Amino acid sequence: MSLFLGSLVDRGMLLGELRQQDIDDFVGRPQLQSPSSRASYARQLNAFLNWVRQESLLEQHELAAQVRHNGTGRLGRRLFLSPAEYRRVRESIAEAASALPAFRKRSGQVSWTIDLFDFAIATGLRLDELVHLQWQDIRLERGTVEVRPKAQKRDGFDFMPKGKRARFVEIQPLALEVLERPQISGRRKDGLCRVFRAPRSTIDGGQPFNPNRASKIWRRHRDLAGVSDPVPLHGLRHMYVSYSLILGWETFYVQAFAGHASVTTTEGYAQFTRQLCSRKERDRLIQEIVDLGFSRP
Repeated sequence: MSLFLGSLVDRGMLLGELRQQDIDDFVGRPQLQSPSSRASYARQLNAFLNWVRQESLLEQHELAAQVRHNGTGRLGRRLFLSPAEYRRVRESIAEAASALPAFRKRSGQVSWTIDLFDFAIATGLRLDELVHLQWQDIRLERGTVEVRPKAQKRDGFDFMPKGKRARFVEIQPLALEVLERPQISGRRKDGLCRVFRAPRSTIDGGQPFNPNRASKIWRRHRDLAGVSDPVPLHGLRHMYVSYSLILGWETFYVQAFAGHASVTTTEGYAQFTRQLCSRKERDRLIQEIVDLGFSRP
């Protein structure tokens, strides 16, 4: 902050004279070559400007500037894809799956990731939580998914959720639709306890899918879909949190569903989504999220 305020002093500017171009020029300085440096400065400036507003040190109209992340979060990466971009990724995977030889198509060597990605975006589960998800964790009568520790004797190896405590996640319509797809629901009837398993899995309970393989498929088809930013597979979790907040879910509930240790983390998403777009654009985005398979509170 001392560098930023010093730059204002050097130009003889008062804080009330700050405008958007001044913010953009500072964050985009050539000295800040790495995305992580720019993102770090942007976060600090956002916190400072919000504090100035909260303390009413300046009138709102006197502090019109906002720190723009250009749709990015930590390390300069975008937090999430738009629903339209996500649909393009799914279409790319579906096209690749349809082009496979018949024997590979039957085993679902590519198409299985569509189910996985849809469920991830609709629940916000982390990748390791999806690996260990069992049918007994699905409470259809309650409309929830339980994320809980797994003991050695029950799952073959230990699993402890981040935060070391169980939580319940409300099932969005898209997640319910995934669970009803024949290739997923059929495993429950067959007695296989894993909800998502590796293609051509033959062991009892289902062999765990390879997270690295899932990430590789995501990166490939994200790029083929023309998504310009390197949003990682973990970005599906960011999409769940951001979409839920955009739809109007209370921060407290989103924190509980996502398993954030502190509400501050969730509030960071809320602040980002509020600054993301205009009211007209937000209304359009809300409709796209609902069409994707999310419900409003």
